[in-house]
Amino acid sequence: MSWKPVSSHLAPSCMQFLEQKEWRHVSLTARLGKKRPQRGRAGDGKIWCRVTPEHQVNGVLFLSRSGVVIPTCDEITHQDQQELTPLLHSFFPSLFSFMGTRSTVLQLEAVMKEAPPDAQDYRLLVLKNPVAKPARTEPNIMVRQATLDDLNQIWPLEREYYDEEVLRQGRTLSKSVGIKMLRNTLEQQVVYCVLYHNQIIAKANTNARGRQFDQIGGVFVPPSLRGKSLGRLVMNALLSHIASENRSACLFVKKDNTPALSLYHGLGFEDQGAFRINYWR
Repeated sequence: MSWKPVSSHLAPSCMQFLEQKEWRHVSLTARLGKKRPQRGRAGDGKIWCRVTPEHQVNGVLFLSRSGVVIPTCDEITHQDQQELTPLLHSFFPSLFSFMGTRSTVLQLEAVMKEAPPDAQDYRLLVLKNPVAKPARTEPNIMVRQATLDDLNQIWPLEREYYDEEVLRQGRTLSKSVGIKMLRNTLEQQVVYCVLYHNQIIAKANTNARGRQFDQIGGVFVPPSLRGKSLGRLVMNALLSHIASENRSACLFVKKDNTPALSLYHGLGFEDQGAFRINYWR
């Protein structure tokens, strides 16, 4: 087997492989959209394929212009490490992060000249047949899909979510950038919110929509309101929407976030293993 830049004759096999593994990297298939990768280009980056002697793709490595490296394969062998080392070293000046299953990320990390100064470990959870389950509700509480008109009400929750779940230590999110990203989410993703007396108090949304799967993110209930089934309530609404479109769902949760893991397992999500993001800058 050998690694090659994707070409016109490899593109169909590459796309078929990515679709089979989509639950691992919904954001990658979402970037590709309806177009098949051509001449080493895909979205805003390049794709390299691991090709068998029979010219079938059984591994993919995506390198984005923003410096993110996404390996999608079941394992990285010693031969893979040898072949990919020159490519990854040449990419290093632009490198931001590796993102993938923990084993493949660690195997690629081993060939780099420098160890990443930061890393986050997650569990990858998948729900192939979303089914909404009953959640306890209280008077004056309702759940609905959010619109752009809700941007200003949702923003404080979004800011808290980023501070608690997304931003690495020492990093901040400016209001202008945060508002721009939230506007994009409300325009392009599916967002649900919980309201109490017409005030938004919890939220959940998709953050990537692939060909068969929706990746869920932005699930947030303020600390003072936790333990009241609001997370289950908003997730039920979002999962019902996803199921209505005959799609499956996946998400990432930090490995030590026990309350979130309990919620998602209770909703039927199944653990697919360890996921890791290494950060170089």
